[in-house]
Amino acid sequence: GPIIQTGAAFGSIFAQLTHLTPYQRRVLLAAGAAAGMAATFIAPFAGILVAIELLLFEFRARSFIPVALSSVMATAVAVHFRGWAPLFPTPPFSLVSMQELWLFALMGLIMGVLGIAMIRVLFFLEEAFDRFPLKPALVWAPVTGALLLGVIGYFYPQVFGTGYETIRVMLNDRLTVHTLIGISAAKFAALVLSLGSGTTGGVFAPSLIVGGGVGAVYAQVCRHFLPHLVSDPALYSLVAMAAMFGGIARAPFTSIVFLFELSRNPNALLPLVVCV
Repeated sequence: GPIIQTGAAFGSIFAQLTHLTPYQRRVLLAAGAAAGMAATFIAPFAGILVAIELLLFEFRARSFIPVALSSVMATAVAVHFRGWAPLFPTPPFSLVSMQELWLFALMGLIMGVLGIAMIRVLFFLEEAFDRFPLKPALVWAPVTGALLLGVIGYFYPQVFGTGYETIRVMLNDRLTVHTLIGISAAKFAALVLSLGSGTTGGVFAPSLIVGGGVGAVYAQVCRHFLPHLVSDPALYSLVAMAAMFGGIARAPFTSIVFLFELSRNPNALLPLVVCV
């Protein structure tokens, strides 16, 4: 997302100004990205893991230590001004029984397929907008994408902004099944249209909204047929958020830790690991 790009740019610029080696520049780029994510979401461990899983592709002391220091210091600054409160507070969750983990495993398969669909639709739209008939395409494609986004937002204003309030509502069981399906579909379309057409946008919050909505609907359907086996639908929403992001980013450990840090809910750990 934009905050990772911005943090990475600062790390890279600093490394170039201090004339470091190419490897050190790469590490500082990753450290900047980790710091940006950690400070934004108060998620230091997820910041470290996103640098390791998505940028460095290695787990070695010479890269881990700088990234960890950067992530922790960024979190300390953010906490000084904003406090330790979790970004998405949730009620205390608990599983009905260990048998319920099978439902989370099945939901993981569904979220994986949905992630594949999102990636393929995005790539299809990128290619389509590259062949946009109005020239220059670099100007008119984003304009068209923004127009379509505005149409979607007219019917579902939840697609605008950061989406954090929508995520909080999902994690506290305040939306009906019909609304959940509508918001998830609208956010799916908004994400692929925005990125596919070349306009700006992040991936974190949109993927959480799409996954959270589908997860909550999945829980409601399972509860209808297996009322004795399904716990709080909000727990399914939280776990599905992690599974959706983990699937499209191919960063399972980052996703698990990220949603755990955002919610601070230890009872979600087993379902998170199974589903993601």
